[in-house]
Amino acid sequence: MSSLTVFLRVSVRTLTMAALLASCHPPPPQQSGPFQEQRVAGLGNPEIVIVNKAQLVVRLVLSGPESRTIEAQAGATQSERLAPGQYSFEASAPGVQGASGTKAFDVDHRYLWTFDVVEVPQGAQAGGPAAQRAAS
Repeated sequence: MSSLTVFLRVSVRTLTMAALLASCHPPPPQQSGPFQEQRVAGLGNPEIVIVNKAQLVVRLVLSGPESRTIEAQAGATQSERLAPGQYSFEASAPGVQGASGTKAFDVDHRYLWTFDVVEVPQGAQAGGPAAQRAAS
């Protein structure tokens, strides 16, 4: 029996959520790393829609023009508004390897950010070919 390592993965698989949240005749969403983003005229400060597909609470720590800690409940979707600008982020959940990075959030943009937990065979890198196969 092979041993498995569990990683927290930032995913962009859920594309239908952005379509449901969009206004009439929006421009098509653009994918930027783990985010799906969409320009929404008149929205103002950036909106982040967090979808937690994991069966764990995901803790998201954002540092940038403002600092914020967000607890995304298991299976829940929530929306947050932030001051525009460059942010670093760290996502974690109990018992899994976290994810981190940086992202610029722009005025008049909505970002769909989906979190999921995947099992990756030991020795495979998160996000690498083996991890992508394990996530399918």
